[in-house]
Amino acid sequence: MPLTAIDKIEWINIFLGIFSIPLNMYRRIEVWYINIVMSSLTIFAFYHRQVYSRCFIGTLSMAMALYGWYSWTFKKKDKKKPKPITTTSAHEWLLLLALASAAIVPSYLLLQKLAARLSLPGSISFIMTLVGMWLSAEKKLETPLFWSGYNLLAIYETYLSGSQYFYKYLLYLVCAPYTYHLWYKAYKKQDEPGNASHPKAAVVPR
Repeated sequence: MPLTAIDKIEWINIFLGIFSIPLNMYRRIEVWYINIVMSSLTIFAFYHRQVYSRCFIGTLSMAMALYGWYSWTFKKKDKKKPKPITTTSAHEWLLLLALASAAIVPSYLLLQKLAARLSLPGSISFIMTLVGMWLSAEKKLETPLFWSGYNLLAIYETYLSGSQYFYKYLLYLVCAPYTYHLWYKAYKKQDEPGNASHPKAAVVPR
């Protein structure tokens, strides 16, 4: 069966996702450009199919991608250095858990209103997407581990539906341990006392 124009857009989206893996591994700002393009393609494809719930999800994903670009570019103390990797505090985890738990049922009801054929696990994966993108935007060390949990759920959903996105999420999951290794290595390196980004780094008096 020949591919439709929308099918081709979805395959382009998948290849862009694969291309973004090394960019994310090495924390390149270009990963956010890829995310913005992927979100745009998602909105376009599902708008054509009149699946407005997915357009809504794509719009929120684009907003989070724009925030990620802003955070990595401007939301840092030293504008000349990359945004440092930090760990998520217990307070932040509790706040994220509370907000995510409170948002699951309303998001499920809202997406149903938009004529979504979305299960409750689908609503959970949607909330996890937003949490994962926030962790990415804030450059939290736990980001690759959190996305692994999301990818497991996404693999299950796409396998049941027969979606071609199954392969993308599977590759994401396979690459996650090495991604975390690189992020952890960079985190420990920036935490060395001699590093300029370390909070106890010596300040040369003028």
